Amino acid sequence: MRLRPNDAWNGGNKRRNIFLDLVYGSHVTSRLVWRFGMASSRNNLRLVTAAEARRSLGAHHDDLLSVVSDAHARFVADIAPLLPQMGARGRANAMHELIADEVQQRFFESEDFTIYNDGNRFCLITSNALFVRFKKLASDFLPRTYPTRTAIMFDRQLPLGAVPGEGRITIGYAVDRTGMELQDVLVMFMIDESRAMWNYSIMHEERQTTIPFPNVASAATPPRVTARFQPPAVSIAANDDDDDTDR
Repeated sequence: MRLRPNDAWNGGNKRRNIFLDLVYGSHVTSRLVWRFGMASSRNNLRLVTAAEARRSLGAHHDDLLSVVSDAHARFVADIAPLLPQMGARGRANAMHELIADEVQQRFFESEDFTIYNDGNRFCLITSNALFVRFKKLASDFLPRTYPTRTAIMFDRQLPLGAVPGEGRITIGYAVDRTGMELQDVLVMFMIDESRAMWNYSIMHEERQTTIPFPNVASAATPPRVTARFQPPAVSIAANDDDDDTDR
């Protein structure tokens, strides 16, 4: 059977996906979803609006901001003086571990969040099944992620095996070139690896950005995966953040 992309692939045909599961297995179906941009209510996680995110996280905005700001303060006070030549990747990795520690301290006994950690990624799961991750932002105020297949599917809100959650929210933090100044902390909803449907700041509450949701075909077109992240055309000039890992 020859498979090729056409209008039928983008139609969200539930019976088609069930058929593919039965004939080829669900793992093959997920590969076809990613390769040909098949989007359906069965395969995509639900869209999360900024209003829903505020309802779910609003009561904890101060705590979430403190997770990042306190982790950064610890980095500046305890780690940066010991390793003054640390590069962007090392700073991102150190912040990742400090944020994980701050999350553990603040939310370990929380009734509104469950801490999820599978060894590869950690996050908070809200009571209404939102997956909340923490990421460093690049100069374009978008997460810097090495474009593996898993990372691309994650940002496109596609199911990933045992990774929980019905929608994925990113709490991103932006620092200056040296990593010593915390510039902003944003809550955002990614629709692919280079676009956020909306974002709002929990550090500067007056900042909020919402973009129109693109059509399915444009959102689902897979990019060429290269060994190095290619920033979108609208990004600011690159700096040493280009070497960041997916922390």
